[in-house]
Amino acid sequence: MGPCKLLPRASASGRAPCVVFDLDGCLWHPEMYQLKWRRGGGPFEPQSDGSMKDRRGNSVALCSGVPAMMWELSEDPRWNGVPVAVASCCDAPSWARELLAKFKTRDGDRSRALSDIVTVCQIHGGSKVRHFEEIASATGCSFQDMLFFDNEPGNCTDVAALGVTSVFCPGGITERVWQDALRAFPAPRGALVRCD
Repeated sequence: MGPCKLLPRASASGRAPCVVFDLDGCLWHPEMYQLKWRRGGGPFEPQSDGSMKDRRGNSVALCSGVPAMMWELSEDPRWNGVPVAVASCCDAPSWARELLAKFKTRDGDRSRALSDIVTVCQIHGGSKVRHFEEIASATGCSFQDMLFFDNEPGNCTDVAALGVTSVFCPGGITERVWQDALRAFPAPRGALVRCD
């Protein structure tokens, strides 16, 4: 796994004013359409290893870097006031919302549900451009202030054209993807950052 390919760190603060994530294949595996194929899906039951089991026993797990990244976004003072958003075309929005509410990030005895960390949630069909217009309207952030993670290159290319720093992470978010993406922020308009 190599570092992001594009730029050295351009942001003195090491943080973006708004962080946006895709869900399926980016925050967790497998994707919801794959659960539909297996006749699974909600309701989901938390497991002792932090994963979720669907109604057919299929496992859904967070990508390796997600728990620490979400804890950082919720607890590190340098991220205070930074909107955390979801932009997803998930096939089963109700399942995605259930997973956001049930997946937790922990530090010792303290835990936070992902839904408590996400401040703007856009889960619906259509172009990611529309998602970002809605997120900009809800947060007051410009496209240039946003850092976006997605495992689909077409979504990243569409959103990068708006001026969003778009990180293509085909294997989902790992700790290295998160750290390398922060170093690459902000990218020039239309540039795509690839982290894998």
